[in-house]
Amino acid sequence: MYKLPLFILFAFSFNPAKSQLTVNGASFSIQSGATVTVMGDFSSNKNISGLGKILLKGDTVQHLNMNEFSIPNLEIDNADSILLTSDARISNSLLFTNGIVHIGEYNLTLADIASVSGMGAGKFVETDGTGQIFKEISANVSSTEIPVGAGNLYRP
Repeated sequence: MYKLPLFILFAFSFNPAKSQLTVNGASFSIQSGATVTVMGDFSSNKNISGLGKILLKGDTVQHLNMNEFSIPNLEIDNADSILLTSDARISNSLLFTNGIVHIGEYNLTLADIASVSGMGAGKFVETDGTGQIFKEISANVSSTEIPVGAGNLYRP
């Protein structure tokens, strides 16, 4: 029986692969209560359907490219940040667990029913270019907090 050298086993155990997800022309639906965790970049050229969520959970900068399409529920958990690389829309909820979404020259739109939670110091959208964050409104609104900031300062 052949045994693998010990150093090879350690190389595999300390070098986890970074998952990346690309939705290219296919329907992609996430069931209610389900979470798709992406540790690498995420891109789609179609709306993501269903009531589940995409969790961007990396330990290096992640790129989000939605090509102007929607994500129903998005959770941000990446201290190194998320870079928006196209316009994107959140249709139900945006949850900040950890990290900043840098929108650069792209726009981020929150649907009229979209909620935002978890925002605070170091957990917000940074408008660090010509891009803007928009909130769609379909009825009278008494108050709406837009989760923006700069540097590490939350400034709604």
